[in-house]
Amino acid sequence: NQIQVNADVGLTFANGLRSILRQDPNIVMVGEIRDKETAQLAVQAALTGHLVFSTLHTNSAAGILPRLLDMGIEPFLIASTVHTVIGQRLVRRTSDERTSYQSNAAETAAINATLGKLLPGSAAERAKAKDDLGYDNLPLRGQKAYTLFKGNDAPETPGGYKGRMGLYEVFGISENIQNLILKRSTSAEIQRQAIAEGMITMREDGYLKALTGQTTLAEVNRVAAADSA
Repeated sequence: NQIQVNADVGLTFANGLRSILRQDPNIVMVGEIRDKETAQLAVQAALTGHLVFSTLHTNSAAGILPRLLDMGIEPFLIASTVHTVIGQRLVRRTSDERTSYQSNAAETAAINATLGKLLPGSAAERAKAKDDLGYDNLPLRGQKAYTLFKGNDAPETPGGYKGRMGLYEVFGISENIQNLILKRSTSAEIQRQAIAEGMITMREDGYLKALTGQTTLAEVNRVAAADSA
């Protein structure tokens, strides 16, 4: 079942969630956590065995945890209830009619700096890269130029783009990250730990998608800064 919030009649996210929890659901989806009351209700629902999905507006996946702290949720509650964090930003998708080209020096340097540790180092490593990253035939790292793609500009595909797609970063709440939450660590500290545990950043995900022709480096650079990698 689904409820549309309407603050004019008193049906806020918090009141709607409170009403839903009285029905003892197994899974709850809260469109957005905007205030402390809604955050507290979501945490209490998670503590009592409900699987809760929701969204918050932050600059990165790691920023969600300090955001909950800023809302007044106790660190031990966040550490014990949050299971997985997903960050998402949208970029324009390259149209199906596309042209390949070779990266220039600046683009090549950016690719090597961003994906130097992710791209396979040899043909034999491509299978592992496919298993780890989900992409076929990734180029070998350290090249002097990479094959990139741009969509053909046309009335139905302005700028060579058609539709949108997501760039993602995902990490689970490990024991190390739980300890960082308990210490009220910054989003940068949490981000570094998540990367150390294998998280692919949105910028890295975007560059992988650019190398496979799904979007362009310009789009990725527009929404995912270099310091987010």
